[in-house]
Amino acid sequence: MHKIKIKYYISYWFYSFFVKVFSTLPFWMIYKLSNWISVLLRVVFHYRRNVVYTNLSLSFPEKSEEEIHEIERLTYQNLTDILLETIKMPSMLPDELSKRFHFVPDKDLEEALNQKRSIIVTSAHFGNWEWGALAAPSIVAPLQAIGFYKPLSNPLIDQKERSNRGRFGLSLKSMFNTTKTFNLNRKHPSAFFLIADQSPSDRKTAIWTDFLHQPTPWLHGLEGHSRFYNYPVFLLIAVRVSRGFYEIKTQKLADDPASLPQHELTRRYSSALEFYIKKYPGQWLWSHRRWKMKPIREA
Repeated sequence: MHKIKIKYYISYWFYSFFVKVFSTLPFWMIYKLSNWISVLLRVVFHYRRNVVYTNLSLSFPEKSEEEIHEIERLTYQNLTDILLETIKMPSMLPDELSKRFHFVPDKDLEEALNQKRSIIVTSAHFGNWEWGALAAPSIVAPLQAIGFYKPLSNPLIDQKERSNRGRFGLSLKSMFNTTKTFNLNRKHPSAFFLIADQSPSDRKTAIWTDFLHQPTPWLHGLEGHSRFYNYPVFLLIAVRVSRGFYEIKTQKLADDPASLPQHELTRRYSSALEFYIKKYPGQWLWSHRRWKMKPIREA
């Protein structure tokens, strides 16, 4: 136990030093570094390059090799930009975030917020979802903003990351306590933030849709919680409009999810996400092994 604690502290010290140094760098220097790191990952180390290429080829069968390789290049640039922009987060002030993370007003969302009724906001690993954690409270005010995340194995780094992401008011809860968190806040108008594009680990509970020309499994949490609590559901996507600048777009997926046919909400989510991926293909996280789970008939 003592050795484990020492390991955690050593990792935490290295992590803290790294973040402290790089978070103070100006943005122009961060993007210079990002250019170099993206080339190293893609060309030198071939970091998950087979995964990225396979995912792109299967998702865009209509595109040429040249087009696939260009999206591949943008994918690595997107990955390293997000990595360094995330490290920059601890030094960012609210005014700087509001200049770089612009919210496009949405009438449906404004109406829901004015009713001061709890809602579910679902997103994806698209654009800079990490800055979305900082911006979330201002987007859904006057509701309290609650986000779910997967805790890190190192409790010291986990606590620091929760502190960084929640600096502007987001309350972060473990994804393993999702139902408990919903129940504890039923009497408090809240916006529950769920990132729903991860690959599920349980085939039995996965929801399947056709997504980017492939049968794709989805986590059941978004569907299950929205139908049980019958909260309106909104999609939130942070689209990069230029380097270091994003535009937050929202779209209502359901006003009365409990009345929808089974799995309809998941189909709406996957369809809306597919629209943004096709429009901005270099802004999704293609390095993830998204299609490692196959339907039973193909297993």
